[in-house]
Amino acid sequence: HEFVDMWLSIDMTNWHNVRTALVNRYSGGSLHGDLTDEGPWLKFVKMNIRHRASKASGIDKLRISRLLIGL
Repeated sequence: HEFVDMWLSIDMTNWHNVRTALVNRYSGGSLHGDLTDEGPWLKFVKMNIRHRASKASGIDKLRISRLLIGL
């Protein structure tokens, strides 16, 4: 909750940087290796983003939904 709050509170031009950092961190099967403990946290983040997108409308809904690409 807090992570997504902070993410969405930063300047929108930096949203992509956060998404890219997460994609890079969790790509390549790392959730099945060293980062296994972070799996539930990432699921919660994705669920929270989906919820935020469902509450938004128009272009905001699309922008928030796009944060999930690659996660």
